[in-house]
Amino acid sequence: MNACILQPAYSNFQAEEQVLAAAGFSLTTAHITAGNPLPEALINAEVILIRDTLLGAEVINHLTKCKAVVRYGVGYNTVDVDTLTQRNIMLCNVPDYDTDEVSTHAMAMYLTLLRRLKSRDRDVRQGIWAVDDREPMYSPQHSVLGLIGFGRIARRLLEKMQGFRPAEVLVYDPYVDLHTLSCFGVRSATVAEICSRASMISLHVPYTPDTHHLIGAQELQNMRADCILLNTSRGGLIDEKALNQALLEKRIFGAGLDVFEQEPINPNSPLLARENLIVSDHCGWYAESSMNDLRTKAAQEAVRVLRGQPPHSCVNLPKLKVINEN
Repeated sequence: MNACILQPAYSNFQAEEQVLAAAGFSLTTAHITAGNPLPEALINAEVILIRDTLLGAEVINHLTKCKAVVRYGVGYNTVDVDTLTQRNIMLCNVPDYDTDEVSTHAMAMYLTLLRRLKSRDRDVRQGIWAVDDREPMYSPQHSVLGLIGFGRIARRLLEKMQGFRPAEVLVYDPYVDLHTLSCFGVRSATVAEICSRASMISLHVPYTPDTHHLIGAQELQNMRADCILLNTSRGGLIDEKALNQALLEKRIFGAGLDVFEQEPINPNSPLLARENLIVSDHCGWYAESSMNDLRTKAAQEAVRVLRGQPPHSCVNLPKLKVINEN
């Protein structure tokens, strides 16, 4: 056996099978169930492909032939990276499959909130007509845009937002040099400055111990009353309790969340009672074309590893690591 999909998340595996079979490799699937031994297909796999499955040391330490774990997607906070590295197992991801979809999703959330489409739709259905100053709306023209993280997705979002002719674009990203920022016509800023000045703030950083609750009570307290906060990255970037309070007190205009600290979010979460919040189920990446692209690229990465070639995106072993923008 060459490659194994752990806890398959798709209805079929045609894309992966075609890529692997064309290269002369086999593909199988495996399921982990509590109280049962790990399946032999998993233990003997040379490459393991996973989507949202938690992969910890208790499983990794039983892998006898594994050369690489390939994560369907960009983030990898569900994987025990340290244990993989100790075992000299590569962790690969697919960082470049959903740039257009996620940026479009963030923009759609922004415009839905800005134009109050939730309440307008509700009121029209209830026979209530004509918005007035009880629900003020603001123009996106000449506003201040704040981007926290400036990788592929944030840059694509900036391109789309340029049509609104923002007065200024502030960017926080310690890994991007000032020359690059200037080429995009944006200015480097701290998180604190972005929170105090931007009327739209969009998060595009990975979730790490350093970015846990990057947006907390103090940052929310400093935001403008007309600010819309968007998170299509990882839920742990925002302190949800603090956000709930800010939305309840209407200290910010609104928020759009595609991701949550706990997924799926508890249906009894007080956040879901906030009218000035729009939510979705971590689907910002999704389009039929992007899903096929993701699965094909993950399988191609598996083929490279099985052939003994360097993967395109290894995030843990320095000798194979490549630049990976989030």
